[in-house]
Amino acid sequence: PEEFYLFSVGLSGSASYWLTDNLEIGGSLYWDWYNNYDKFNYVTPPDGTSIPRVRTMFRAYQNEHAVTMSNLQLTWFQEYSDTMDQQFYAGYLESMFAGVGTEFLY
Repeated sequence: PEEFYLFSVGLSGSASYWLTDNLEIGGSLYWDWYNNYDKFNYVTPPDGTSIPRVRTMFRAYQNEHAVTMSNLQLTWFQEYSDTMDQQFYAGYLESMFAGVGTEFLY
C-alpha cells in the first residue's frame, strides 16, 4: 500500500522582472532535496488513446530531475480606472500545467 503521507522537502526560489510598466515576467524553480514519492504506487494503465495524460504521470515526472521549474509566466496588467483592473497571463502556470487566462477586478 501507499504511504499515508506523501511529501517533499526542498528549496524554492522565484524571481520576476518588469519589462515595461504593464508587462512582467516571472518564474520559480524548486530543488527537491528529499521525497517519498517512490511510495506512490499508482501505475498508469494503458488507455488505448493518443491523448496525452494530465497529471497521472506525477511520480515519474517528479523523480526525473532534482531541480524543476515550478512556473514561468508572462503577465500584462491593465488599469482601466481606480476601481477596475485586469490582468492577462500565459505560460507554465504551475507544475505540469500550462495555459492562458485573465482576471478582471471591479
